[in-house]
Amino acid sequence: MESSNEDTAKNSKGDLVKHIHEKVEKVKNDESMEVELMTLLERDREKIEEGREEERIEIAKEMLKDNEPLEKIIKYSKLTKEEILKL
Repeated sequence: MESSNEDTAKNSKGDLVKHIHEKVEKVKNDESMEVELMTLLERDREKIEEGREEERIEIAKEMLKDNEPLEKIIKYSKLTKEEILKL
């Protein structure tokens, strides 16, 4: 799909590639679809960052349980001193 172009579609033996190419072109030319895709990508990036934040918090909690020094927790969790103290 990424390299879908007129030549690929014309030279394909089956209708499936041609059909997929038509759909890809339709999406590429539809501005509202572009906005929707960008919105979905942004949402995915936000969810990924939320997951990373949750992981940093879990790391800090485990290190706190193990009585690790605050400086070490900051270094490995990438959280601020204030964020760690709230835990």
